[in-house]
This record gives sequence, C-alpha cells and structure tokens, in this order.
Amino acid sequence: MTELLQPYGLRCAGQQGHHRLDRSGSVLFRPDIVAYGRGRPAAVIDAKYRELGGPPPISHLFQLISYCTALGIRDGHLVYAAGGPAAMPYRITQSDITVTSHVLDLALPPEQLNQALHLIAEMLASGGSGDRTTATARFGD
Repeated sequence: MTELLQPYGLRCAGQQGHHRLDRSGSVLFRPDIVAYGRGRPAAVIDAKYRELGGPPPISHLFQLISYCTALGIRDGHLVYAAGGPAAMPYRITQSDITVTSHVLDLALPPEQLNQALHLIAEMLASGGSGDRTTATARFGD
C-alpha cells in the first residue's frame, strides 16, 4: 500500500501507536494502516485475515468507527482475506464516517492481486470510499 499510495501524495504508517482514543491519552490503539495526506490522517485500514460471509461483524465496524473518530477522519476500510458477497459502504448514523469493506482474495494470481490492491489505493486516494451509493466490488471476481 505504501508504494501504491505514494503517487497520490499519501504516505502509510503500519501498526503505529496512537493515544487519541480517550481524552487523557491513556488508551493505546494500533490500526493496521493509517494513510496520511498533508501530514494528517486521511484514511484507516484494518486487515482481517478471515472470510467475510455477509455484512461485517458489528465488532469490526465498531473498531473502525472508533479509529475514525479518534483520528478525526471520515473513511475506514475493512479488508478481508476471503469471502463474499461484497458489502455496501456503511454510512454511520449521526456522523460523517463511512466504513467500506473489501474482499481481497489472497489466492489470486499475483497480477490480479496487484490490480485489486490498485483499486483499493485509488479509492483511498479519491477520498475514501468511492461511490457511496453502490456496492464495493469483490476483488477477484
């Protein structure tokens, strides 16, 4: 992701610790990837090495909502290693946060896997979740 986002002026930080969840700064959290633009967090990605079999579990959505809230960003992305069907972007009630889930089939040949990663990078660079009215494409179909 680091290489794919550089042409868009975004930089990635993986597993970087943040203390912004609570006001006292006593709770440490480590998102899998935070994409930064102009020195500020722009999007957060959490990889789930499991199969998605419908909508994401509530706990996964809550985790991304917490990350987005604490980092002051609108767009969170869940990336699953297998499964389907593709899920809709989830616009969170009473906020401007959208959590989008992606199925990235790790069994794909390298060229197709690279294409799927490019699509995620383009979505992040364009402001997060792409077209918020249509379903997210299932990568590998």
